[in-house]
Amino acid sequence: FDIFLEPDMGNVTSALECLEELGFTVSTREGLLGDPQPENLELVLSERMSLCCTTPYGHAIDLCLQVSGFSYDELNGDVKTFKAGKIPIRVGSLRKLLRMKEIAGREKDVLFLEKYRPLFEEEM
Repeated sequence: FDIFLEPDMGNVTSALECLEELGFTVSTREGLLGDPQPENLELVLSERMSLCCTTPYGHAIDLCLQVSGFSYDELNGDVKTFKAGKIPIRVGSLRKLLRMKEIAGREKDVLFLEKYRPLFEEEM
């Protein structure tokens, strides 16, 4: 799963504390993050690094502080909120998700678009 966080110290710290309590290990492209104290997170925030959180069981959550083509505020402007039980879950616009994948242009995004775009176009 990818979670796009508003890139501020409070959000990142809270997210990491929750995930670490659930047994996730946190790393960046450069390696393990270590202790999620503000001094260790300053570079992560300034460089808008993605944080990969994994468990020994293969569960993975990527905390993204930056995405292709949109700022946090641009994506936040038209989110939809759904509930899973009593927990609100905010989901971004499908159009913007597809546009982010086009802009990123990674092989996995191109394959995703080839496979799923026809299905999404019917709903859009």
